[in-house]
Amino acid sequence: MFALPAGVVAELARPDRLHCFPHTTPAVKGVLARNGRIVPVYDFGSALLRKHGERHRYYLLVKTPRGSAGELIALPVSGECELVECSPEPRSSPLPPYVSDVLTVHGSMVEVIDLEKLIAAVSSVRDSKEATA
Repeated sequence: MFALPAGVVAELARPDRLHCFPHTTPAVKGVLARNGRIVPVYDFGSALLRKHGERHRYYLLVKTPRGSAGELIALPVSGECELVECSPEPRSSPLPPYVSDVLTVHGSMVEVIDLEKLIAAVSSVRDSKEATA
């Protein structure tokens, strides 16, 4: 379970045909053709946690600050999506660098993800593996 700031969410879309091709970006599973745009699909679960994602029900299309108009990326979602308003919890322990805050949603702690930092973290994991290979 994860959270994103509501302002970066562009759309919750039904699964579409995922186009796969050979590449070396560990978190990118392929691309979607969506509204005349090519949208990369990131699966951070398999890249960071070495856990392959469950069958997803939706794609969460998210705006990133890359480029002048921002870039859309898609995240596979296997569970429910919900828009909630809540305040960040005080930090009691260090957070991973790609987590900006922690929220309590319906009694569960949920990490707020900073996508730019998460993409950078995945890239650094890949780069360190290539350096040791």
